[in-house]
Amino acid sequence: MQFRILGPLTAAVDGTGLALGGERQRALLALLLVHSGEMVSTERLIEQLFDGSRFRSSANAVHVAVSRLRRALGDERAAMLLTRRGGYSLEIEAEQLDAAVFERLVAEGRASLAHNDLASASARLGEALALWRGPPLAGLGGVDELQAEARRLEELHLLAEMERIDAELALGAAAEVVVELERLIAAAPLQERLRAQLMLALYRSGRQAEALAAYREACGLLRDELGLTPSAELRELEVMILRHDAGLDPDRAEPALDREVMCPFKGLAAFESSDADFFFGRERIVSELVARLAEWPLVGILGPSGIGKSSLIEGATWALYGDAAGREAGRSPVCRRRAAHRKFRGLLFVLSREGDRDAQPRGRSSFGTEAAQGEERQDFRAACASVHFTANAARRGGQPATLRCQHDARHQ
Repeated sequence: MQFRILGPLTAAVDGTGLALGGERQRALLALLLVHSGEMVSTERLIEQLFDGSRFRSSANAVHVAVSRLRRALGDERAAMLLTRRGGYSLEIEAEQLDAAVFERLVAEGRASLAHNDLASASARLGEALALWRGPPLAGLGGVDELQAEARRLEELHLLAEMERIDAELALGAAAEVVVELERLIAAAPLQERLRAQLMLALYRSGRQAEALAAYREACGLLRDELGLTPSAELRELEVMILRHDAGLDPDRAEPALDREVMCPFKGLAAFESSDADFFFGRERIVSELVARLAEWPLVGILGPSGIGKSSLIEGATWALYGDAAGREAGRSPVCRRRAAHRKFRGLLFVLSREGDRDAQPRGRSSFGTEAAQGEERQDFRAACASVHFTANAARRGGQPATLRCQHDARHQ
């Protein structure tokens, strides 16, 4: 048995349609199909089918409608439409419902597009779109829950159309999609992605003037209807068209979904040197730290736990000093270490004369490693618990400098 909701509701066995009864009984089947495999409570059915009436007669009417629906489906033994405690469920395979098949094909098509398999993406998305016979759940607009599902399916349908057009444009079929885009824009005039696709299709079809006219039309509509200006992407596309940018050629363009999207937010984790491209919001203190490293042999960064000391060093400063470009620019090498609790070995390490990473501090130092007993040593240890030391291994002389990290809500 096959059920179809991507258009008027139908049910068929071996291609032969079934008589499903009146509107209320059809709405009952549609609700159970939308929630296939789930238990739909009797109260929920009453609310949707009888405007929330709680009379006993309404519950009886649901039971009668279910019995009639079972007869219409040839399910007198209740093998498919099951009675559950407090409600009912329709148990069918996903392939028996056209909407489920549609969503599977769309997911497969988008995955193919993401992997730059353009022909497969176009085929899968085209197959998905071919399942549509009209507005979903047509004729059942009086049921609120079905209206919401119809809107969801229509949004997914539009997405599938736009994804397929992306694949067709990348395959070089620009002229063929112009008419389709004009039809889609007539139905969704404020969808900027469609406007951008139309501009690109017109440009690649040798119709640059019409592409720019399409941009001006979009600008006027957004301004008059919403008081908005076009998105940055649409404005950039206009500039590229004016310049005959080579990036607009189909063999040079990259599929939108083929680029990996990175989220810069790391939660409580510290930024690493590999995250330098995503480090942001601390430009002032980074500049100050770089300036102090050029002036002092030792810079201590102090602040409470979690304020961002590690991120400041790893995500910003170390990236500036540790890369090959920094070395070629003549920047001095930098060692970075956390302050150690045991005999200040980390501190002595970064103060080593040559900055050799394999060097181990030996003997006594001017800081009095062995002699620093008592109150002074305890105070210094307490301070070191939240300090990261970054030292210029060239040891250009001078006194240590301190940079204090303070909480600033603007940088969170």
